[in-house]
Amino acid sequence: MVALARNIYKIAVMKKRAAEPHPDFSFVAYATITHHRGWRYPFHRHAHHEVIAVESGAMTVEMNGTLYRARAGDVLFYRAGMAHKEDAEVKALATTLCLSYSGEAFVGEILPQTKDRSGRVRQMLRWIHDDMNLPAESRGARGTALIAALVAELAFLAQPRDDPLVEGTRRYAREHLAEKITLDDLALQAGMSKYHYLRRYHALTGLTPMLDVRRQRLEHARNLIVSTSWPLRVIADRAGFNTEFHLAKLFRQHLGITPSSLR
Repeated sequence: MVALARNIYKIAVMKKRAAEPHPDFSFVAYATITHHRGWRYPFHRHAHHEVIAVESGAMTVEMNGTLYRARAGDVLFYRAGMAHKEDAEVKALATTLCLSYSGEAFVGEILPQTKDRSGRVRQMLRWIHDDMNLPAESRGARGTALIAALVAELAFLAQPRDDPLVEGTRRYAREHLAEKITLDDLALQAGMSKYHYLRRYHALTGLTPMLDVRRQRLEHARNLIVSTSWPLRVIADRAGFNTEFHLAKLFRQHLGITPSSLR
C-alpha cells in the first residue's frame, strides 16, 4: 500500500506529440465479447496484460490456483505471462469489455479482481472502444492517456479501505472540497494532536494528509471535466483550487495532460 501511495501521482507523462506512442503504455487490442453457452477458454497466457470488465452476467476464472466469480461491475486483471482460464455461467452469460495493453506502471499494485463501484474503469473502456473508429494517428495519445488513467484507477481501487482514520479523513475532505482545508482541520476531525495525526496518517498511506486531499481535489476536478460543460474556473472553484491556472498546472504536473485536452 505504501509503495502505491508513494507513486499514486506517477501516472505516465503525456508530453509527446499526439501521433507518438506513450513511453510507458502501449495499446495492443480491444474487444467487446458476449459469452455463449459452452464458452470455455482453457488455460492460456499472453505477453501483454489484459483488463476484463464484466458489463452484465457473470463468468468464472481461475488464476494461480484460485477461482474467481466475476459479476457485473467486477474487473479482472491478467498480468502478462499469468496462466488463466475462463468459463461461462450458463444462467447469466457475461458480456465483457476487454483491453490488452503493455506497460509496467502500477502492475504490481493491481488486484486480480476489483470491484469497479464508481463505474470509472468501465467508462474509460467504453471511451477506448469509441475511439477505435478514429484514425490511428488521432487516437494514439488519447488511447494511451486513457490506459494510464485506467491503470492508475485500478491501482487506487486496490488500496485498503478499512482504516477508520484514513476513511474519516477522506470522507471529511470529500464533503469540504470546495472549502479551505488545513492540517489543523483534519487533525481536529480525527480527534488527534496534529503531529500524532500526521505521523499516523503517513504511516498508513505513505502520503501526508494534505497531499491526499490534493489527490482527491484532482480526482473530483477530473470527474467534473469529463461529466459537465462547466467552465474550468467553475470547476477549479468547486474542487478547491485557487484558480483555473493552478488547476491546469497541477493537472500537467500529476496527470501529464491539460484539463482542456482531457475534455
